[in-house]
Amino acid sequence: MRHAIVFRFFLSVSLVNILFSLVALAQMKSTSQPVSYAYVGSTGPAQVDSTAGVITTFSVAADGSAQPTSRTSGGIGALTAASGFVFGVGKSGTTVNTYTPRADGSLRATSAVNVIKTYLQGEDEYVANLNPDRSGTILNVGAVWPNSDFVPLAIGPDGKLSYLGTISGGCGKSQALLTFSPDNRWAYDQCWGIYNKYGRLSDGVLDGPYDFQINQPPSPLGGNACDPVLLSSSSLGYVAVVWNGNSYFCNSSQGNLLATYSVDQNGNPTLVPGSTVAPQLWESDMAVDPSGTYIALGGYVGNQSAGAVQVFKLRADGKPVMLGNATVLSGVTNVSSVRWDSLGHLFALGTLQDPQRCTGNHSACGLYVFNVTAQGVTAAPGSPHIVAHPLNVAVLAKQ
Repeated sequence: MRHAIVFRFFLSVSLVNILFSLVALAQMKSTSQPVSYAYVGSTGPAQVDSTAGVITTFSVAADGSAQPTSRTSGGIGALTAASGFVFGVGKSGTTVNTYTPRADGSLRATSAVNVIKTYLQGEDEYVANLNPDRSGTILNVGAVWPNSDFVPLAIGPDGKLSYLGTISGGCGKSQALLTFSPDNRWAYDQCWGIYNKYGRLSDGVLDGPYDFQINQPPSPLGGNACDPVLLSSSSLGYVAVVWNGNSYFCNSSQGNLLATYSVDQNGNPTLVPGSTVAPQLWESDMAVDPSGTYIALGGYVGNQSAGAVQVFKLRADGKPVMLGNATVLSGVTNVSSVRWDSLGHLFALGTLQDPQRCTGNHSACGLYVFNVTAQGVTAAPGSPHIVAHPLNVAVLAKQ
């Protein structure tokens, strides 16, 4: 009888251990399954043409951990994602390539269109930015130098781009980088320290530009102390603008200011009272998460000596509140790009002022991933992921 009791005891313990192992295995599997994919475009150390390079696919799990899974040769002069596809600029800045994700997130090139030669008659322009609107079905290709133009292309169900038949001209000093209003009826383009406004027609074509005035936030230096440099919009009905100082300092104790604006039906902004805050970094990029709740800034602190990110939470009244201090990234001197997925993951590219040094055993350049919640910003497990000569990043949700 004693042996039977002992046997049943050990059998029970074994079953419990097996059960715990199965639960742990299931939890491990659930946390390691990809929820989104990050695509990092990078160049080689001696490449002259930065529009030809490599796109590295990172599979991102729910906890923000990421694994590089594949590499694709392709155009990376500009990189964006929309409608389940990735788009990149190759062939000396003239051609927009469509990349279709496979089931594992890896990319394959499926179509290409030479925007400059076909629609702009081969002028000396090059594609600077790829601008999907909020519908995700229209890609406004922004070309610059010596002119600036926006070529509207519809994204087909297979990712192929088709011309919509109208080109909108911007100013000669445009970045050709568009931000679309929260209701997707207007678009804004920075031009020599000011912004142009374009009307978005029902077919996705842009009309304009029209005059666009942004009221400056209060500055201790008085009037005309600030220039708008970055703009991004929130689905909650606001646009966020970073202002920099044309007199070096826009704020007496900080290099720049962040302010938010409500937007009326005509696309015109009104400064949200009390919304002006001073970020702790000099900005290189800005992005609002898909929920419209969080604003991320990427840039540097300490007179270009350390790369950093800082996140602000947007309150219901439109006022941004710092979500803790800026997070400084050791070993890099700039954060050149910030992007979000819809699950609270912030992706940032850590780079150096001299990109040619972004290689070797001691490089810290590459992809940084952060988990962002109302409680704060924390580095995801395994971050950073070293990538030599990173240039840009795009993000897609797992299909």
